[in-house]
Amino acid sequence: MGDALAMALMTLRDFSRDNFAFFHPGGALGRKLLLTVNKVMRTGESACLIQQDCIILDALFLMTQHRSGTAIVVNSQGLLEGILTDGDIRRYVMYNNLFLQNPVTNIMTTSPVTVYEDQLIDDAIRIMEQHTPGAIAVLPVQERHSKKVIGLIHLSDLLKKRLF
Repeated sequence: MGDALAMALMTLRDFSRDNFAFFHPGGALGRKLLLTVNKVMRTGESACLIQQDCIILDALFLMTQHRSGTAIVVNSQGLLEGILTDGDIRRYVMYNNLFLQNPVTNIMTTSPVTVYEDQLIDDAIRIMEQHTPGAIAVLPVQERHSKKVIGLIHLSDLLKKRLF
């Protein structure tokens, strides 16, 4: 009965998700609706950014070192060229003859889905969940004005912060 009364009052007062987030910023819903990507993304040494001339073997070592399972491929200006996952490497090794000296550009995903640093974390989570053909665990983060890659969001970080 109490829930029904609360819902009726919320409807009468046009009480939205944004209102809820404002009055309860510490809760999971409030955090998702107020928190921006730049507050939870990996940057600097914790983000695995590699140059497009990097070879697959070196990328694999860097991905292991950063514990990301993903490398964001950038050009010399820091602009996004693609994304490389450990799954890409596994599939490449399985169907080819271990050409780990080839450049990552041979197997990376070009034009990956991205988010901007000032987007809400709720938007990033929705993008990750609704990606087709399947959900994704990592999103490159770009500066809105320059489009430079400045970090990444990883599903495991969102889980640790209880945002998922």
